[in-house]
Amino acid sequence: MKGLYILGLLIITCCSVAEDKHIVQDEYVGEWEWYLTAGGWSHPISTDTAGYDMTLQVYNQNLAKWFKDDSLLNRYEILYDNNRRENNLVMYKIGHKESCGFRLNLQEENELHLTSANCTDLPTHFFRRAMK
Repeated sequence: MKGLYILGLLIITCCSVAEDKHIVQDEYVGEWEWYLTAGGWSHPISTDTAGYDMTLQVYNQNLAKWFKDDSLLNRYEILYDNNRRENNLVMYKIGHKESCGFRLNLQEENELHLTSANCTDLPTHFFRRAMK
């Protein structure tokens, strides 16, 4: 009987941990097309002036991949920032949680802005949901 009780507690604990693993809401998941980087100390650059395209692929497994002209630039893990009430999803390069990171700011349903999470005077990257 005691063994069944312990087994039940293990199952409940494991299910709770599994539920917490997926923090990225469905509104963020999918492919996003970059169109502008502006602000901070840099000059604005857009798809019209850059000579390249970038996309961001966000997955509900708390992962994201950033591509430049179909080549992978970086892989990111998405973490929940308990210290903020709004814009509490932060994207860090995998293995670099001490870096600046990007705060995911969803603007309506088709616009995503990546602002600096922990550093100042860095530009914001602007994305639109990719058309299917």
